[in-house]
Amino acid sequence: MKMKNQLVWPIFYKVDPLDVRRQSGMFGEAIGKLERDYSEMVPQWKEALFQVSNLVGWRYGTE
Repeated sequence: MKMKNQLVWPIFYKVDPLDVRRQSGMFGEAIGKLERDYSEMVPQWKEALFQVSNLVGWRYGTE
């Protein structure tokens, strides 16, 4: 997004953006499982997801 000056419109499908930001709930559990196999990449993914969760986006299927 920042490196290539891309426009991002996040869509949070069946997940609360707050869970993505805090990496908690079922979302946090899933990230925890990924850390076992992708320990070097997960910190970058977490940072990217944190940044995206702070953008204005659409929630779908969470109510």
